[in-house]
Amino acid sequence: MMADIVPVTQTVTLSKSGADWADADEGFTEYNAALEEPSYRTLPVNLGLFTEVRSWVDAETLKIVRSWKDWYDCEDYMNKRRVQFSGLSVQNWAKKGWVVSEDIERTE
Repeated sequence: MMADIVPVTQTVTLSKSGADWADADEGFTEYNAALEEPSYRTLPVNLGLFTEVRSWVDAETLKIVRSWKDWYDCEDYMNKRRVQFSGLSVQNWAKKGWVVSEDIERTE
């Protein structure tokens, strides 16, 4: 018997105090520049397992919403990230002035 597919939504909120971004492009340009350092790279490789929407919330806040087709793929990514960074990802971002929060919820 095949396991049920359980879609989930992963919401990542990225804030940087004093950023004053004019729009999403400006904010994500700064975010992408921070990703150039390997110790900050926490993005999953998209092999068709999720869709992603990036948005600008305000002058200091960005949001990434990933809709994963199945919880098991999201969980696999989260476990690999945890092992790769030994829980340092949020601390690494904080050193650069970023606050990163994440929420994962089941999508019906």
